[in-house]
Amino acid sequence: MSTKNNSGKWQYYGLVFAAWGIYTALTLAAPPADSSDQVHLSNTAIQILKVTLLVPYMLTWLVAVTGWYHFSQFASDTKRKNIPTHNGFQYLSRGLGMLIFDLILVPMLSASRAVWGGNENIAVLLTVMSNYLHIVIPLIAFGFLYIGSRKLALGGHYATGIRSRLLPAFISTALFIGFFSIAVFNNTSRQVAAQTGQFATYYIPDFLIVLTVIIPLAITWMLGLQAALNTERYIHSLLLPEWRHAVVHFFNGLLAVISSAIILQGIAAFGSEQLQQVSLALILVVIYLFIILQAIGYLLIRLGAKQLHRLIKVGTPDETN
Repeated sequence: MSTKNNSGKWQYYGLVFAAWGIYTALTLAAPPADSSDQVHLSNTAIQILKVTLLVPYMLTWLVAVTGWYHFSQFASDTKRKNIPTHNGFQYLSRGLGMLIFDLILVPMLSASRAVWGGNENIAVLLTVMSNYLHIVIPLIAFGFLYIGSRKLALGGHYATGIRSRLLPAFISTALFIGFFSIAVFNNTSRQVAAQTGQFATYYIPDFLIVLTVIIPLAITWMLGLQAALNTERYIHSLLLPEWRHAVVHFFNGLLAVISSAIILQGIAAFGSEQLQQVSLALILVVIYLFIILQAIGYLLIRLGAKQLHRLIKVGTPDETN
């Protein structure tokens, strides 16, 4: 069994290493953007800057994928031991896997656009494809996370009704959508690139932005926040402290990942033209903070997943208060 598990782990590592190679090659092969002259940096300085962003971002992939490996093993063990809430953990594992797929795939498409974006048709295709994949995949992921967390919350028999927890998620989502919509419709390059060598944010008309971007994002954020609230509810139903601590780490990591996803969508909504009016130093600070938040989230998920994987080998959670 141990040999089989180690073999499976190295398959996960192999996928990450392959993604590292492709992403690094695409990123470093991209020609300098026309906006590089505006920030007064040489090509060498830009390449160094790319590496400083590249390395921590790709390390986050490794942490995320290994965390998913441990959680998927844990979810399989709950099914093998016939734990009543094993279906909930299975759905959480699927949702986590979809989030990590999005984490790796979308930057690949963005890097491809930077390489072949000189062709306008390719630039439009890759932009639209990247945008919609970054909407559809998280929507499916958070759907899985919501279903899984709901099954856990119901299985815990906690006193608070599920419907009473919808209000905080609804209010938070409304605030996020309000801010996001203002940013989108103040973005003058949302449909057409502001200048040669840049990319528009969406390349689609406003009614499609509302129907296929803003509304699905609202549903996604609502599902994600509700999943976090359901997971918190499940935590209160656990009596054994070691199990509770492990799920708390997973819960905190999930919150950080949801927050980083919201931040990323918010940054993208402003568009390249408005972002260029901000100092390079401030943009880099925001990007590094995003990477740090995302890395912390997946580190906590990995920590919780490893603890759960270890605990399930020696016992089962006491799920009822």
